[in-house]
Amino acid sequence: MLEELFVYATLKDKNLQKKIINRIPESNKSTLKKHYIEYFKNKGENYAFIKSDAKKEVNGLVLLVNQWELKKFDKYEGSLYQRQKVFLESGKIAWMYNLKDAIN
Repeated sequence: MLEELFVYATLKDKNLQKKIINRIPESNKSTLKKHYIEYFKNKGENYAFIKSDAKKEVNGLVLLVNQWELKKFDKYEGSLYQRQKVFLESGKIAWMYNLKDAIN
């Protein structure tokens, strides 16, 4: 069974996808309404996360991945991020990673 994973920052990179799950998954463009991307620095690196704002939107991709691949993405995202369900503009529900403290 395939899962849908909405990605909006570094996980949109096909080379990174291949590095994490050993393939480039099928993907479709998608939008998350009423949110925007914010960044924070940690150990000199910029990290993206999503925050609510009724007037903004985030453009990203929905990756089609299996359960094993989703767990590989979980491991890659580590302890700073948590996987959560989001409602996309298309009406679909997908998984998305967001900073643990930013989940709303």
